[in-house]
Amino acid sequence: MKENGKKTDNLNKTCFPKKLFYIALHLPLIGLFAVLGFYIYSFGLKFLLFYILFGLISIIFQSYCCAYQNCPYVGFKSFCPGIGGFLILSSYIAVFLKKAPKSKFWFNLCASIGGLSAFVFVVYPVFFLIKLNLLYLILYILVSIIYVCSFFYLICPGCAIAATTCPGGVFYRRTLRKDEK
Repeated sequence: MKENGKKTDNLNKTCFPKKLFYIALHLPLIGLFAVLGFYIYSFGLKFLLFYILFGLISIIFQSYCCAYQNCPYVGFKSFCPGIGGFLILSSYIAVFLKKAPKSKFWFNLCASIGGLSAFVFVVYPVFFLIKLNLLYLILYILVSIIYVCSFFYLICPGCAIAATTCPGGVFYRRTLRKDEK
C-alpha cells in the first residue's frame, strides 16, 4: 500500500525501503564497534564501561527525539534506520516515551546530548588506536568517513523523516543545501 509516495505496512506505518542495504552497511560497523570494545577492554574494564556509557547515553537521549518527532519507525514491529546501527534501540525505548510532554527545548537538548555522546562514542577509540598502530587509526578514520558519507547520501534520502526534524536529516539537507530556495 502507498501513502504520499511512501510504502506503508498494515499498521499504516511507513516502511523503510532500503532495509537490506541498511543491514549490509551496518553489520560490519557493529562488528567494528564490538572489536573496538574488546580492544578497549584490554586497557581495563573502566575504559570499556566508559565507552559503553556514551553509546547508552546516545541511545537514551535519541529515544526522546524519536518520540518527539512521532517517528513512523518507532516500535517493535517497525524498522528504524538510525545512524550507527546501535541507535536502532532508540526506537524501542521511544515507545515508552510517546506520552512524555513534548517540548522543543527538550528535543534540542536531547538531540544535542545524544549527538555529542554519539560523537564521543566514535572518537573515543581513537585514543586507544593511537597506541596500537598508526595504520589502524588511519583505517578507522577512513572507515568512519566512508560510513558517514554512505549513510547521509544513501540511507537518509529513503527515510520518512529526513526531510522534517531528524537531526541527521537536518545535517544531510544542509550539506546538500536542500533548504535553500
